[in-house]
Amino acid sequence: MNEQVVDGQTIVSAGGIFELGFFSPNRSKGRYVGIWYKGLPTEKIAWVANRERPLIGSNEVLMIESDGNLVLVDHDMPVVWSTQLSLTSNNTIIKVVLTDEGNLVLRENKLNESVVLWESFNHPSDALLPRMKIGLNTRTGEQIIVTSWKDDTNPSLGSFTIATVGSSGTYSSGAIIQMDWDAENNKWLKMQVVPKGQCDLYNTCGPFGSCKNNDSPICKCFKGYEPKSMSEWNKGNWISGCVRRAKFQCEETSPNSDDDERKRDVFLPVSGLKLPDFSHYLLTWDKMECQDSCLENCSCLAYAYVDGIGCMIWGKDLIDLQELPWWRATIHSAGTFPTW
Repeated sequence: MNEQVVDGQTIVSAGGIFELGFFSPNRSKGRYVGIWYKGLPTEKIAWVANRERPLIGSNEVLMIESDGNLVLVDHDMPVVWSTQLSLTSNNTIIKVVLTDEGNLVLRENKLNESVVLWESFNHPSDALLPRMKIGLNTRTGEQIIVTSWKDDTNPSLGSFTIATVGSSGTYSSGAIIQMDWDAENNKWLKMQVVPKGQCDLYNTCGPFGSCKNNDSPICKCFKGYEPKSMSEWNKGNWISGCVRRAKFQCEETSPNSDDDERKRDVFLPVSGLKLPDFSHYLLTWDKMECQDSCLENCSCLAYAYVDGIGCMIWGKDLIDLQELPWWRATIHSAGTFPTW
């Protein structure tokens, strides 16, 4: 950035993705300094500096002050907005850069190093951009939060906020909760929760563990499998999943054994399961051929034949299994299943 930016001038990121300058949202009277996507037919503001203090005049200037701060000044209001840094270094060069990620960065260049003094990503408005984080800034102790505009002509703080809360708070599950204020009964109403249950979190029960929200515990191992770590399993930490109780018959027999001897593994059909990730599709539309393809391959752990989709086989751990009564597909898990 040059020494200053006045109303009518802009700064454009190196790749031409973002632009910084003065704007008035939806032709309102107030003037603000903001960052928006450059070149879009409709202006989408990603960040606003002076959210709570709009400018009314026409002599606004955004500049680097002699103390190193980035400030917005007006002839009627000496300092409208500032980065509010306490800088003590001498003989350094302060620069402002707008990145292609939409981050406005104030840097101090001294000797052979460049130090980030301040960045807009740590002071978001209503937009959560890629690579931006919310939570606690461990360096400054400030909470980084995203807050809605009051309305489409007023970017001052609105009624809705995205933020992290302490684990001892009322809502510590990690879910996103949409709530509506019931003015008549003076309380919040829970409208929507995402995810709805713990089983909706990816891979809750680990490899070869199936999840069912209404069960206690919610995780169980496939038949023929047992918890990899019983101590962790008993603590309610299921992420390590399950392992086979016994090797496949094809792993126990010699490669020179005849086909009949090597085909003693069986398949256990399990219905009502959401099919796991990382399947491999086979070009066959015959159920028995699908089964034989898995049986003839000792690395095949399971297969499923679904009408309209075809044959799917799994050669890796079965991940993200969830019991859903309405799910009609049946997965066939390969293995040796002793009676117990």
